[in-house]
Amino acid sequence: MQFRTHYPKNRLLADHIAYFYYIKSDQARFQHYLLCFSAYLQWTFYLQVAGYHVTSNSLTTYSDTLNNHQAFLQSRYQFPLKITLNGPIDKVTIVFKPLGINHFIDTHFADITQELSQPFNQWQGNDYQKILNQFLQPMILI
Repeated sequence: MQFRTHYPKNRLLADHIAYFYYIKSDQARFQHYLLCFSAYLQWTFYLQVAGYHVTSNSLTTYSDTLNNHQAFLQSRYQFPLKITLNGPIDKVTIVFKPLGINHFIDTHFADITQELSQPFNQWQGNDYQKILNQFLQPMILI
C-alpha cells in the first residue's frame, strides 16, 4: 500500500484546502480500516474503479470495474465513521478548511450533505472527467 500526503503549493488553493492524500494498492486481497473523526474540516474523496456501500456509521468501498470514478462528500458527524477499503484501490481525499469547499461548488455545503456520506456529483461533464483522470495520477501534484 502507498500512502502519501500533500499540501497545496498554490496559495489560492492553500487558502481553502488543508491537505490531500492518496491511498493506492494493487493487491486483490487488500483490506484497510480507517476511523475518521469529524471536527471542523470538510472532506471529499474520489475512488477510481470502485463501488461503495453506505450505512448510518460506515462506508465500505470495493473494486468494481463497471464504475469509472466515484466521488463522495462527507458531512460533519458527532461519532467516529468507520471506512473499510477492499481490493485494489486508487483513492484521493481532499480535506478542505472550514467552509473551503463552498469556494468550489455552486451551492452551500449544508444543502448537499443530507446524509453522513453521499455520492458527490457537483462537478460533472467531460472536463471534470479529464481533470479527475489527471488528478488521480499520483505523479501530478497541485
